[in-house]
Amino acid sequence: VLRHIEAQVATWSWRQADQLLLATGPTRFREVELGALLGAERVGRGVAGGDLDGDGRPDLAVTHSGDELILARTRSTDPKEPARWLTLEARQAPREGRSNTTAVGARVELELKSGRRLVRWVRSGTSYLSQDDRRSHFGIPPGEDPVAAHITWPDGSISRHGLRDVALGRVHRIERP
Repeated sequence: VLRHIEAQVATWSWRQADQLLLATGPTRFREVELGALLGAERVGRGVAGGDLDGDGRPDLAVTHSGDELILARTRSTDPKEPARWLTLEARQAPREGRSNTTAVGARVELELKSGRRLVRWVRSGTSYLSQDDRRSHFGIPPGEDPVAAHITWPDGSISRHGLRDVALGRVHRIERP
């Protein structure tokens, strides 16, 4: 990739403004206004998501070719807002023939008391030269509470873990049985 294509061909450019899309339904999105910092045209490279400051709100690290790293931290408009999130870290012990201790490929399903199920996948290589937090982050809707986590491990085995008494607003590690 030619980093400075404008120097080679005056009418070409790789530069574009970053975009952030918010899900408004199962198949609908709307673009979120990013402001001047993220709205400037740059040559984008990678983005990684995760809770960088431990407040339960996902943040972003955005990289650009030949430009600065941008950390976009999510803030609450109400600092007294109660913690309505839960992060689950699936781990499995190394053993002969298995070195995937971070459980990449696992399906983490959070069962809520209403019966609703929220699903996350443990993934790696989520963007160019970038990696999202491998832990599974769940926002818990008001009036709901987690009941259990169902984990389908990379080898296909499934385990259920009760969560009725688990504290919200924390990271909880689940070790493969």
